Amino acid sequence: MKTFKLLIFIFGFCALSYAYPDIKIMIKDSKSIMPSVYKLDIEINYSAQNSADVIAYLGKVDHLIRGLNISYKGGSFRILKNCFYSKNKYVCEGYKGINDYSFYMKNPENQTKILNALKGINYEITYTGFIVPKKDIDATKNYLIKDLAKKSMVYASNFSKIFQKECFVKSISYAQNHPVLPMRFAMAKALPTPVKSEEHISMQAFVDISCR
Repeated sequence: MKTFKLLIFIFGFCALSYAYPDIKIMIKDSKSIMPSVYKLDIEINYSAQNSADVIAYLGKVDHLIRGLNISYKGGSFRILKNCFYSKNKYVCEGYKGINDYSFYMKNPENQTKILNALKGINYEITYTGFIVPKKDIDATKNYLIKDLAKKSMVYASNFSKIFQKECFVKSISYAQNHPVLPMRFAMAKALPTPVKSEEHISMQAFVDISCR
């Protein structure tokens, strides 16, 4: 589904000469796109008295996740001293390790396979929801940019008829309205029922039209 809006926010003429009008318009266009990938972000946490135990634990989890044969990004863990405040003092006890994984699935039912594999592992779900792949977003943005450029040319032609002058597009600048991001589920251990809804990609074109 597409929507289209036009706003002439300055319908001004050159102050000294009516013969050379300059017009500024804003055109807004949008297109709906259906998400096709389910994304699940998980953070693995583990603490121990020595860093070797932390590395061994995170390595074991990483091997387990690789064996799921589900597409993901991440797996580069961080080892830090486990420091915190206790009775107004900053103390450090052992080490803690953190590892982040982002899973990308065509079938959200694979999340059950992931969570079953992580039973007994200390983890948090930090993000979940359907997303539109970047390549689809870029393709939609390019489509809207071309469409807005064509509409700008049409408006220039229409203004030519109005003023009986040769009107042309002097410049165009584009801006994207960012969509609302899916809900986050920090510290979660269970997932809600996946819901897929259309995402609206919206672009604005700020157009300068000159007539001579």
